[in-house]
Amino acid sequence: MELVCSYSNRRLEFAPLLDALGSTPRVVRRPEGTPTQIHRRIPETLHDRFRSDYMDGVPIKELAIDYRVSRETVFKQAARLNLPPRNPKLHHDYIEFAAALYEGGASLATIGAQFGVAANTVRSALLSRGVLTRPPSGF
Repeated sequence: MELVCSYSNRRLEFAPLLDALGSTPRVVRRPEGTPTQIHRRIPETLHDRFRSDYMDGVPIKELAIDYRVSRETVFKQAARLNLPPRNPKLHHDYIEFAAALYEGGASLATIGAQFGVAANTVRSALLSRGVLTRPPSGF
């Protein structure tokens, strides 16, 4: 029996080996029109530009759109390039302004959108400063 020194899909060449092992290859077919999952990475030629954009504070969602990858890929690429992880927080200079907006009737979501952070991030920042939050809408 002759073994093939190649890693391509060569079922006919492996047939004697498979017969000897008593195993049959499993063929999995996709239904017509079913899209295959595409894995994209940011090419090495764009790493410097990506590093610069990331460090300049371009939002993750925008980076994902610009580089045509998922948000998860942006996070993984940043880790591969040893860039500091992002944990968007409401900057301490803006917390008092956010508190004034909130006490003036603005919602947490509106304030969060204005500062580029999640509503829960605004809530946490306000609570840390002793600002009492209103109950959610509908209660």
